Amino acid sequence: MNLKKTTIISVCFFMNTSWSAPIADVITNPQASADNTVFNFSYSVTSLQKYYRVYLDVEHQATGGFPQGGLYANYLIENDVLYKYVGPGWNWSKVKSLGSTTGTNNSWVVPRADVLANANLAGTVDYLYQVESPLGISSYTKLTLTYPGADGQNSDLPPPIACAKCTSQIAQGAKWNYVISETPKFSVLADIYDISGFSSDAKLVNKIHTQGSKAICYVSAGSWEDWRPDANQFPESVKGSSNGWPGEKWLDIRQTKILLPIMQARINMCKEKGFDAIEFDNVDGYTNKTGFPLKSAEQAYYNASLANMAHQAGLAVGLKNDLNQVEQLLPYFDFAINEQCFEYNECDDLMPFINANKAVLNVEYNLATSKFCSKANAMRFSAIKKDGSLKEKVTFCN
Repeated sequence: MNLKKTTIISVCFFMNTSWSAPIADVITNPQASADNTVFNFSYSVTSLQKYYRVYLDVEHQATGGFPQGGLYANYLIENDVLYKYVGPGWNWSKVKSLGSTTGTNNSWVVPRADVLANANLAGTVDYLYQVESPLGISSYTKLTLTYPGADGQNSDLPPPIACAKCTSQIAQGAKWNYVISETPKFSVLADIYDISGFSSDAKLVNKIHTQGSKAICYVSAGSWEDWRPDANQFPESVKGSSNGWPGEKWLDIRQTKILLPIMQARINMCKEKGFDAIEFDNVDGYTNKTGFPLKSAEQAYYNASLANMAHQAGLAVGLKNDLNQVEQLLPYFDFAINEQCFEYNECDDLMPFINANKAVLNVEYNLATSKFCSKANAMRFSAIKKDGSLKEKVTFCN
């Protein structure tokens, strides 16, 4: 097992009846499944047995949990009630009652928000079921649960929502300009303008359309910005570490029930102003120090959800950076926006977009145009050179 990609969550079952049959007959058909909201586990036993205690070790720390069966349990299920270990000794705090079936079939549904929100659930996870009887017999039944998918890829992404016109909105090979810190004056004409969604109005978008160009609405979906008009809608629980920019903090993108409605309002704003497409910035938090234990699968789910919401509004949507998930998210996104892939020798990761006849909009800040433009043109990228201020001044490669 590659512990860089997987974490074992151990589940320890104890039964409350003495029974001397072979241990292999104790538990049959063990199953486990998970999605972004719940963790399910179940098993079947003979009619002679009733299992009443389940210990869950989700942190795998040698301290801080209740020692049992070689585990340090953080949570306990007893008589269909979920408890959290608070210690010391036998000291548990009730979390909630759980629905279950009993008899020869036993199952529990454990909300991730209660137990697994902080667990490292990336990739193929081995769940170890330990069964013990009062006779001292013990055995492990090893069950492999794919959550959220092999090597951290989420097998439970929402189905892509199609948008027939979206891919053609941002055409491969078009000239683009990235102007999010000022209002463009159109001193240099481009086919595509990526501009601030909040700072721009419908009149500006219409002016872009009048000259035959397309407009991309820039908003951040992965950071809280204290100057935005909707900043007070973000509770403290979703704000993490600074992302290096004044007034900005990373968001806990796992809290989709809070964040997606806010992002829906931003999408609606872009739609109402007449934009053709949307750029969601800061959607690679799982690769940064956000203050939250974000996982690749959680990021993929969030990004796919954003793309679907944009398509429902009739907007094309671009994947910003997030190179590790290009192939996984390609069905959801209509084009890519990338910063500095030539500087960091990462541009090959974006070729799935090109091969799918989708645009790649690249911007380089530090390289001379002689160092990347010919390569960009050969790769069919729409590449530009800008300074870090992202004002109107631009040098086109194509």
